[in-house]
This record gives sequence, structure tokens and C-alpha cells, in this order.
Amino acid sequence: MVSFLIDAALAVMLVTATVYLVIVNKRLKLLRNGQSEINALVSTFSKSIDDTDASMKRMVASATEIAARLSDDLDRAKGMKEDMALILGSCERTTARMEESVQHARALLRRLDEGAMAGAMRGGRDRMRREMADADGTSGIGAGIAAGIAAGSMAKPAEAEAAPASPLLSALKAAEVDKGEFQALETALRAVSGQPAETAAPSTPASSAPAPTGPAKAAASAFYARLRTVGSETSA
Repeated sequence: MVSFLIDAALAVMLVTATVYLVIVNKRLKLLRNGQSEINALVSTFSKSIDDTDASMKRMVASATEIAARLSDDLDRAKGMKEDMALILGSCERTTARMEESVQHARALLRRLDEGAMAGAMRGGRDRMRREMADADGTSGIGAGIAAGIAAGSMAKPAEAEAAPASPLLSALKAAEVDKGEFQALETALRAVSGQPAETAAPSTPASSAPAPTGPAKAAASAFYARLRTVGSETSA
């Protein structure tokens, strides 16, 4: 009886172990199937890691190259900034010089305008003076010639009246009359040429002296004609 119970217990335990082993076998199958899938996933993941590593290396190389380019561009930008600062300073200095030049040119234009106006005014005054001098010279010539003629006409009767008195006295009177005529003609000539009667003849050379006008020529010819007549009278 005891052996039967032992056999029965062993049979139950054997059946239980068999069922458990069957269940474990099924699960091992599932695990083996899952392991193949896991291996495929692991291989795929490893390949992805390799691709990612290569991509990271390429990205690092690209980033390094871009950083070098950016550094070069930054250096060029700094150089261009300095050049632009220099150009801007030069432009400002040029602008200042141009403004100074414009102000100087305006000042010169004002001076030229003032000089032109002053020159025009001086020219007008000189023309008025020359016209007045010409008018005075013309009237002076007429007055001198008239005075000379009157003095000559008055001197001739005086000489005729004083001839019987004394030859020496008549010669002195004739010399005084001739001197008065010469002074009148010389005054007329100087009035025509624009010189005062008290001043001497100009010291400038004849080449630089202005050409005598018509009244001056007439007065000079009258003076020299009178001089010749006086010389002929004294020689006679």
C-alpha cells in the first residue's frame, strides 16, 4: 500500500514536471523567435549608430570649415570697417575743405565785385576829371591866346611911343611883354595836358608820355610860332 502511494505520488510529480517542461519549451521557442527579431533590431540599431557617427563626423568637418570661413569673413568685415572709417574721415575732411574753398571763393567774388565797383567808380571819376580838364584846357587856351594877342597889341603902341625915348628902355619893355606872352601860352599848354602851372615838366621819358591831344598840339604850334616871331624881332 505504501509503495502504491509512493508510485502514485511519483506519477503525479512526473506528469507535473512533463507539463511544466512542455510549457517551458513553448516559452523557449517564443524566446528564440524573439531573439532573432532582437538580433535584427540590434543589427539595425548598430547600423544606425554607425551612420549617425559618420554623419556627426561630416557635420563636425562642415562646422569647422564654416567656422573658418566665418572667421575670414569677420576679419574682412573688420578690415572693411576700418577702411570705411578712413574713407568717411577723408570725406569729412574733404567736405570741410570744400566748404572752406566755397567760402573763400565767395569772399573772392565779393572782393572782385567790390573792386569792379570801385574801379568803375574810379573810372567814372577819372573820365569826369579828364572831361573837366579838357574843357578847362580848351577855355584856358582861348584865354591865353586872347591874352597874348591883347598883350601884343598893347605892347606895340607902347614900343612905338617909347622908341624916341631910349633904345635900352624899349628893349627891356619888349622883353617883359614877350615873357608875359610866353607865360600865358605855357599856362595854356599845362592846363591842356592836366598839369598845374606851378609844377615843372614831367620827368618821364618821351616814349612813355601820352600822345598830345588836338588842343595841346594847337597850343604847342602857337607857342613855337610865337617863339620864332620873337626871335626874328630880336634879330631885326
